[in-house]
Order: sequence, then C-alpha cells, then structure tokens
Amino acid sequence: MTATVSACSRPVLAPWPDEQIEADPSDIDEVSLDLLVASHVAWALARDAITVAYQPVVDARSGGIRSVEALVRCWHPVLGDLPSERIVASAEGQGVGLDLFRTVLRRSLRAVHGLR
Repeated sequence: MTATVSACSRPVLAPWPDEQIEADPSDIDEVSLDLLVASHVAWALARDAITVAYQPVVDARSGGIRSVEALVRCWHPVLGDLPSERIVASAEGQGVGLDLFRTVLRRSLRAVHGLR
C-alpha cells in the first residue's frame, strides 16, 4: 500500500495499483478500519512485507531469559504499526491465518538459524 499527499493534504492510500482511498486516521470508523487493515494485511502477505519482532520471556526468579516470543508486525503508511492482535484477527477473518502462521514461522526459524 502506498501513501501520497493529495491537494487536500490527506493521505491517499493505494492498496492495489488501480485503487485510491483518501483517509485521515481520526475519521476512520471501526468497520472501515477493519476493512483497511484486512486489505493491507492481504497486500503485505502477498508481497512478503510481514515482519517479526522478538520479545524475550524472562524468568521472574532468576532474571534469565526463558524463551523468546515472536510477534507479527506490519506497518501501514497511515495507521503506523498495526497491533499483532489486529493482524492475526484480520488474517484469520480472511481465511489466511495459516499463511500468516507459516510466514511468521519461516522468518522465526531463519532468525534462530542465524543465531547459531
């Protein structure tokens, strides 16, 4: 999805090459937000633009790292970083939850392999 500034100074979103949607994040209702996120998540999956952030899980007693949690990330040009919960819910709602899982797993395994 690309964003440009139009004459009215609102970002113009182009989720697909032939579509443009003017949007101001403060004007977007929940249903429109869900549709915008769904469109962007589908776009990001198709273009391998999903990223993963790693968060350590710390043992409260020892202070040592017990494990690492993989968090799915996707950046939107108007909305910014989309919350993991919204990305997952959107993917599951579109029937591409398994594709998202595979993408996160593949990236995570590559990251672990890179640590060795």
